[in-house]
Amino acid sequence: MSLGGFRHPRVRDPTPPTVRIVTNAGAGDLAAGLLQLVAAVVIGVPMGHPFGMWLLLTGSIAAAGMGALSVFAVFGSPGALINAFFFVALALASGPAVPPEAAGLTYAWAHLAVGGAVGLTLGLVGTWFYDRNPRFSRHPRPAPEPSPPARARQSPASTV
Repeated sequence: MSLGGFRHPRVRDPTPPTVRIVTNAGAGDLAAGLLQLVAAVVIGVPMGHPFGMWLLLTGSIAAAGMGALSVFAVFGSPGALINAFFFVALALASGPAVPPEAAGLTYAWAHLAVGGAVGLTLGLVGTWFYDRNPRFSRHPRPAPEPSPPARARQSPASTV
């Protein structure tokens, strides 16, 4: 079966997107705890409200992860370059770069909620549109059936 140039069949990933989001949130909990442990024990950063800081760090990791997963879902492989541009080149923080005491805890939670909602909406709407628009489909077109080979004419003398 010819796929016509660089066209590859699309393989449907059997993992539901909710599994990726839950895995991201679970890994965010663990990463936030480890980061907080390193900051407090190794570096010596004073922790006035360790549970509140852990919640804020977990929420920011989940919001940034949802945004990154959404960009991957919408743009595919180029999503890595787009994520690198947004999170590295534009210096968007994936953790609480500004202490909550400086900006206010309500302000920090509001920004996390907006960031998470934008990431989730981008992922859901983008993948919904991509899956339903045939112009963006990566499903291969079936190859035309080859015509049967033409039979050689038999002369009347050879049929004896």
